[in-house]
Amino acid sequence: MQVKPGTPARVALDPLPRAAATAAEEAPRLVVSVDGYRPSSSGPVQFVVTIDCAGKKEEVGRFGIFPDAAFEAGGKVAAQQFGFDMPEAACKERSEAVISVEPSTGTGEGAVLTLGRVAIE
Repeated sequence: MQVKPGTPARVALDPLPRAAATAAEEAPRLVVSVDGYRPSSSGPVQFVVTIDCAGKKEEVGRFGIFPDAAFEAGGKVAAQQFGFDMPEAACKERSEAVISVEPSTGTGEGAVLTLGRVAIE
């Protein structure tokens, strides 16, 4: 699944099973794995992660790729992973993670993020 300017990725998330949620010592986190990246030719970009639960949207974090250089996971190149704390009132039903591109400067044209696994852990 790819994220491009004007084309966010929407990933369905299953809630944690109740037993796992109550047994966990730490609050659940959303983990986003990035398998590839191509930078924008017009300037740096950042990626915005939002949780959409029953129409209620809440930003949970932002990230950027460093160094700002193209990569593809595989062989000697590892995927990059980013973790975000879930909101206090985490969604108790199915929700969506929405990952979008936001240019820091320029238009973000040419930026492509290839997602791997996106899940609540």
